[in-house]
Amino acid sequence: MSRLERRQQSFLFRASAPLLLEKITPPKSKRCAKTIQALQLYHDTHLFLPPLFSLPLRSEEYNHTIIAGSQVYFAALQLGLNQLRIIPFSTELRTPSLYQRLFLYTYPYLMPLEKAHIFQTLLSNGYTQQQLAAELQIGRSSISHQINLLKLSKEGQEALAKGLITVSHAKELCSISSEQMTPLVHRLIKEQLTVSELRVLIEQIRLQEPILVLSRQLKQALSQELKIKNTHPEGKATLSISFDSIEALKSFVEPFLNTKAEHLR
Repeated sequence: MSRLERRQQSFLFRASAPLLLEKITPPKSKRCAKTIQALQLYHDTHLFLPPLFSLPLRSEEYNHTIIAGSQVYFAALQLGLNQLRIIPFSTELRTPSLYQRLFLYTYPYLMPLEKAHIFQTLLSNGYTQQQLAAELQIGRSSISHQINLLKLSKEGQEALAKGLITVSHAKELCSISSEQMTPLVHRLIKEQLTVSELRVLIEQIRLQEPILVLSRQLKQALSQELKIKNTHPEGKATLSISFDSIEALKSFVEPFLNTKAEHLR
């Protein structure tokens, strides 16, 4: 082991704490064989695994849940280890520079959403995208793209973590609201849509957005269930209003008829 590696090992041990594997909530994310293989090689070289970022829990069964480092957990299972080293996760950092150094060491072994959480934490504690990009030797756009993944709905984040959708799918989904995203995530998984097919659907949703906004405004103004149907934003549209009875219809129409009659006088 080189002098630099010994210094790195000493730093990681001083900055982290040991925790029994059985006290960590098993992650729901998909196993990445390539990353686990790299971690096993890391362990063979350094005789320990990099620490993971975890959040303390108030639970009788588990003490911590993983924020970043799920693949470290899976590598520990495969290696038959009974404990890991952890870094307590917090959105408010006492020593951001220490946290940033730890992130640099663990970055290659983290999944996209995990990186996004750490990036966001560092940015909210004084770091800039330019500083982080320089330290990691990556483009600023890469950091922006990963942070944008946090815009995914809960269903979207779970699907990405489990490998049911790709990062490319996730980037496209981030361009729409959470309300629009959830049903689209279910359809994406069910129909195994390609990124191109997903992009077409999202464009259709964008074209329909003005109609949805108008529909919500009319529902609120008229206090009636209604639907607006059209095939194209610039084409013809049909407004359909539902009533529980003829009397309800009469009560709704009468003010309009009375107003028109007054104008004709």
